[in-house]
Amino acid sequence: MSDPLKALIGKAVDRPLTREQAEVAFTAIMEGDATPAQIGGFLMTLRT
Repeated sequence: MSDPLKALIGKAVDRPLTREQAEVAFTAIMEGDATPAQIGGFLMTLRT
């Protein structure tokens, strides 16, 4: 489980991510450190 991605999911709900936060999130996703549920949750926060 990717703890950094988990923390960013909550932050992305309230405000746009910084460039550094987005880099951490997408690195976790692309390196396979995030679970499918985390990826889905993260993508749902981006759509709003």
